[in-house]
Amino acid sequence: MKGAANYLWRVLLAAVLLFGISFVSFRVLARFQDFRRPPGSFAVFVCWLLVSSLLVAAVLAYPTLRSRWSGTQLMVAIFVAYFGVHTLVNLSRAVLIMPDVMTFPRAALLTAHGFLVAVLFSFVLVLLMGRLRQQAFVAESSRLHLPPGEWLCKLAGSTIVCVGLYLVGQTLAQPYLSEFHRQV
Repeated sequence: MKGAANYLWRVLLAAVLLFGISFVSFRVLARFQDFRRPPGSFAVFVCWLLVSSLLVAAVLAYPTLRSRWSGTQLMVAIFVAYFGVHTLVNLSRAVLIMPDVMTFPRAALLTAHGFLVAVLFSFVLVLLMGRLRQQAFVAESSRLHLPPGEWLCKLAGSTIVCVGLYLVGQTLAQPYLSEFHRQV
């Protein structure tokens, strides 16, 4: 029970710090002319940012705590995962779907924001989970060395699941997306 409480406060603190880093970064971005304020009220934006921060911290805390890696190796892995999924995937999709809305200057600003947040958050998360100190070298797991056919099967399965989830999400969010596109 004590271990769960210790883990929970670390996740909550990581979420609060991620929220603070993101909020400050968005406030700095708001000063640029190419960055328009998101549609909707300020309270809704803060709520979405808080929920997003909590979910990201909860999802990334477990692999950070359970990883065999530590120190800078773990920070780089967390950075790549967070920056790749949270920034690059979303921005590339936005550039392809809404090229008139997601202009190059706006995409550059959001990439800089995502990079800054990912760097700071990966450090904070590794520090809070007690994994900052570099441990002795651990031999690589044999699970990382799969035959090419198995990698292709896993990649194909992941792609099918991702596309399926995306289509379900688009179907569920269609009324909200229509309203968003009218406001933008």
